[in-house]
Amino acid sequence: KTMLQTRRAYPTYTPYERWPVGDPRANPRRGRKGLAEGLREDFALRRPTYLQDWKAGFKPKTIGASLFLYFACLAPVVAFGGAMQVATKGQLGIVETILSRGVCGMLYATFA
Repeated sequence: KTMLQTRRAYPTYTPYERWPVGDPRANPRRGRKGLAEGLREDFALRRPTYLQDWKAGFKPKTIGASLFLYFACLAPVVAFGGAMQVATKGQLGIVETILSRGVCGMLYATFA
């Protein structure tokens, strides 16, 4: 049996198990033509559980950990920005350092 035939034997599956993971030829929607069609389908599959995931994440433990990490990452940036403002006589300061750190963080998260 192929992977697709095995999957059809189990009709109850979650949206994350919609297609077999291994063989790309087992996916019946191969050869798409639309721009970002696969991304839109992924969002559509995720939409029913999206609000539930956000609600599950808002617990005191996760909020506390997120705030701690936010300020732990922000403190050295502010300190370095203050030192840079003194060293460059006000040409570069705290605001520029926070913006550059944010842009670099987003680029790293995108391409890493």
